[in-house]
Amino acid sequence: MTPMEALPEGAADEPDEAVAALRAALDRLPQRLRTMAVLHYMEGYDAKEIAKMMGTTKSAVCAGLFRARGKLRAFIEEE
Repeated sequence: MTPMEALPEGAADEPDEAVAALRAALDRLPQRLRTMAVLHYMEGYDAKEIAKMMGTTKSAVCAGLFRARGKLRAFIEEE
């Protein structure tokens, strides 16, 4: 998978505004949640692999991804 930072502006199938909204929402996440979300959704790692990388448990990663999705949804809906 391609990291978000490596994507040129407008490279996604979605309109530029949606890509910009997602980037802005990701930037607003706390660092730990942003790292989990990027590793899982953009880099393709599973929860167990992320847990090992971050020195935590799989259940903590699953909970973090759940919180990250909720926050991302809220941030995007604000705009």
